[in-house]
Amino acid sequence: MKTAGKWIGIVLTILMMFSLQALAQNGKSNSGVYGTEEGGFGNGECQNIRSRVRMRIISDGVPVTISGTVFEALYEGNGLTVDTGTEQVTIYGLGPQFYWDELSISKPDVGEEVIIDALELTFSDGNVRIIATTVTIEDVVVSLRDEDGRPLWRRSPKAADEEL
Repeated sequence: MKTAGKWIGIVLTILMMFSLQALAQNGKSNSGVYGTEEGGFGNGECQNIRSRVRMRIISDGVPVTISGTVFEALYEGNGLTVDTGTEQVTIYGLGPQFYWDELSISKPDVGEEVIIDALELTFSDGNVRIIATTVTIEDVVVSLRDEDGRPLWRRSPKAADEEL
């Protein structure tokens, strides 16, 4: 019985050593499934990969301009629906409320006339989304993304004000 317990302890120790070694590699994998050749997803690597993919998708977008009357304003991730006179188009990517508050501008509301410059993106699953880059309300143009497609609300408020 003592011998069996000894062997179980040895096996568990070996398993722990291999587990710790795998964790120490920060997700590096020979297959490339979980990591990159440079070294896995540790130290923000996963976030960098997502950002690069997102920027590539944005840069592949087709520029479109949508103008019309705001039909529905569902800002909690559901976008803004604009009635163009011939169709209703849902626009995404207007940014968080704090960004608009920092600019001292109200988000477009139902009944307001808007002109939205955007990028039409087609994802690998076939879904199409229109992501706003600028919104014009009356004579006020609100920039939402930089030339690389990065959201301006992720910058400091001062830098965003300089781009208006």
